[in-house]
Amino acid sequence: MLVAAALAAACAVTPEPEAVRASSDPLNTDVPVAGLEDVRVWPAQAPDGVVITLHSFRDHSGAYAELGPWLAARGYSVHALDQRGHGRREDHGRWPGIEPMLADVVAMVEQVRGEHPQKPLFLLGESMGGSAALAAVATHPELDVDGVIAVAPGLRGGIPARRLWDAAVWTGERIAGGLALTIDPDYSDSLTPAAVARFREDPAILRRVRMDTYAGVVWLAQYATDHIDRVTVPVVYLWGEQDGTIQRESVCLAARAHPGGQAEVWTDPDWPHLLLHAPDWPQTAQRLLDWMQRVQTGGPELALHAQPHQGSCAP
Repeated sequence: MLVAAALAAACAVTPEPEAVRASSDPLNTDVPVAGLEDVRVWPAQAPDGVVITLHSFRDHSGAYAELGPWLAARGYSVHALDQRGHGRREDHGRWPGIEPMLADVVAMVEQVRGEHPQKPLFLLGESMGGSAALAAVATHPELDVDGVIAVAPGLRGGIPARRLWDAAVWTGERIAGGLALTIDPDYSDSLTPAAVARFREDPAILRRVRMDTYAGVVWLAQYATDHIDRVTVPVVYLWGEQDGTIQRESVCLAARAHPGGQAEVWTDPDWPHLLLHAPDWPQTAQRLLDWMQRVQTGGPELALHAQPHQGSCAP
């Protein structure tokens, strides 16, 4: 039962047991990068900017089949990556390690930046993808990224009883790492019909989750948490009160840690964890579009808008 509860939590409540996994030393990203040719692209004509999207745990680049065309029609080309162990990538369901995950993000940014050298470039990550986006920017401050959209990102600051979860996941990873449990929640009451159908029918959705893969997602979230104060580009965090995976305090602590104060937190009482796939996603997308345009403008107005995160994070 403990393992099942941990898997169902996806990445919110399991802390980091080994300091080496989240040390202050830079990660080694001199690792092979493969599969970037499988990126899905929704191109905009004469784009005003570019968005690189990173999906959540168990999902794949098809998660952006609605948002991608929507942004492209409004001037932002979208490049969606199948992260390792997901979608069309090899070793489906296996955890590749933090270094390869971040190496793919770095390679993706460099590839897209080469194609669009003068355009604003944003990273958008959901849940696990949010962890990867934030961790990549924190580890590689030289990345030419204009901002990060962190949607219910895998962050773990302020989690109660962290060390108890620590021990559970650490033990499960080593003793029962190959144990796989079925994770197939019903999203019919919270997501759009298209998203519900995709999660129910798409064979690329990861449904059998290994304990060591789940643990890897946790350690990635911990790495992002421990290095969040190194993220210097503007960030907008989105979190909903119907989110049973990520805690508000984890997001609020991350926003408060921004060294330049350019971090906003948007909350909504009706948003689920996968809020970009909720029925009101077009309204949320319009707000994100406005935010990206604000970041492109920069200056005092951006810092002014960043201040309300204190209110969103009030007890």
